[in-house]
Amino acid sequence: MKLGKRALGCVAFVCVLAVSLFGINKILEPKYTVKNSDWPTTSTYNQFYGMERDSVEVLFLGASIAANAFVPQEIYNDYGITSYNLASEQQSVFLSYYWLKEALRYQKPKLVVLELEFMNNYHPECAINTWESLTRKCIDPMRWSVNKAKAVHKICKLDKEQSELSYYLTNIRFHSRWSEVGPEDFDLEAASKAPFKGYAPIVDMGPKEYEAFVPDARDDEMAEFPPLMQEYLDRIVSLCEAEGIELMLVNLPGATMDDAIYNTHVAYAREHGLYYVNLCLPEHVAGIGAVLPEENFVYHQNVWGAEKTSRYLGGLICEHYGVGDADDGDGDGRGLLKPVVDQQYEDTRDEYQELLDNFEPGESNG
Repeated sequence: MKLGKRALGCVAFVCVLAVSLFGINKILEPKYTVKNSDWPTTSTYNQFYGMERDSVEVLFLGASIAANAFVPQEIYNDYGITSYNLASEQQSVFLSYYWLKEALRYQKPKLVVLELEFMNNYHPECAINTWESLTRKCIDPMRWSVNKAKAVHKICKLDKEQSELSYYLTNIRFHSRWSEVGPEDFDLEAASKAPFKGYAPIVDMGPKEYEAFVPDARDDEMAEFPPLMQEYLDRIVSLCEAEGIELMLVNLPGATMDDAIYNTHVAYAREHGLYYVNLCLPEHVAGIGAVLPEENFVYHQNVWGAEKTSRYLGGLICEHYGVGDADDGDGDGRGLLKPVVDQQYEDTRDEYQELLDNFEPGESNG
């Protein structure tokens, strides 16, 4: 009897300890929400888990410029297409792959749009092409599963300065935040609410002018992808093929662009039968139709530039992949994507309109 009580007591102690550690970990993890960050990754990823299963037709992946550029609410309002923006600061293609794997546990998208800025080697000193702090912003909010465990293991295998255990027990990494803990660390609603479905709004004005990229048609110069980025781009292509998902590759205005990069992206898309859109090109800049500096569509886009970019990109998606009821049998409106009325997006129409109406432009960035 005494042995049984002791065993029960040990089990109870372990349970209390586990719950306590979980609570401490969650409190100490930094929270990036619409209230305190231009790139609110905590609420972006938590909100994704709150979406109705199999309700998202298009997923956006990429770096911070993608988080600022792709507005799911705008695309829904204009075309009836449901989408979610899973981009984050310096999200290398390596990280995009693991978030795509994670997203497919909850959604069955028909199209993935991958922004390519971090196919460039911005951090040659770091194997995964991004800083550890921004890797944490992308990976820490991910729910624990075999997928996250594999991501963490690979990250720490490539970057020996990172501790695998610190991803499981985040207090190891963030214990020094005890002195910084504030009300936002206990604001569960802010940490889980992303009304714009992952879009990160900013208001800075853009440059006074932007010179579109004009490729040299006679130039066959090619760029070399960083080997790991090449590997994980290939993995994204293979994963989309295996799941029957279309993959679209995108470069945004103001992104690092030259003939070598452009030629390499064109060749890769052609080799794999992918739709590639370089929005740096003159015809696309004209199609977006934004007026600088107030409607900044260059690099980190503001809300008014992103509105026009998203509307234009949504039109390209509809034109290329087709939007309509593929089951109506009348031969009209057939396409990959089907317009819907989705209450998750209907409920945030007014909030998005308030964003456009009430935000005021910030200072020009050049």
